[in-house]
Amino acid sequence: MTINQLIQHLYPPGSPKVLTPDQESIVRHPGGPGWVLAGPGSGKTEVLTVAVLRLLYVSGDPVQTNQVPPEAIFVTTFTDKAARNLEDRILNYRTQLVAADPTLEQVDVSKLRIGTLHGLANDLLQEFRAPNYQNVRLMDEFEQALFVREHMSLIKAPNSTNELSFWSNFPWLFTP
Repeated sequence: MTINQLIQHLYPPGSPKVLTPDQESIVRHPGGPGWVLAGPGSGKTEVLTVAVLRLLYVSGDPVQTNQVPPEAIFVTTFTDKAARNLEDRILNYRTQLVAADPTLEQVDVSKLRIGTLHGLANDLLQEFRAPNYQNVRLMDEFEQALFVREHMSLIKAPNSTNELSFWSNFPWLFTP
């Protein structure tokens, strides 16, 4: 499948949803690092979805000569909710693409790595852990705040001169 075919299957003529010229230029980025700056609601998730689908399904194209195996794709988001949204979009579009070309069904999108940076790093630590690695979990916000409070030098050795500037910068953490 070429990138033109991919875009045509996802956004057939007359479709209410289309990529803007800027979005399409991002999807057609020839490779290497890319940086997308855009405000809320501008279609960043849509573009990222199509970019992932491009990696998975496009081959024999000037933009991308070979398909990328799903286990080689690592996509980070800021929140778990955004990661789930991205996964849902990929699955919905995958259904469209497989209906158009049943041979694409062999691509196992469950092997994609999509999540927050911390969550993905934790998954990798669990998957490739050393034999002596302890089975730990990520701390939630409250546990993080408690950990910081317990290990801060200004808690262990109070100094009101130093504390005032600290607490004025982080009033949300704990009140003095």
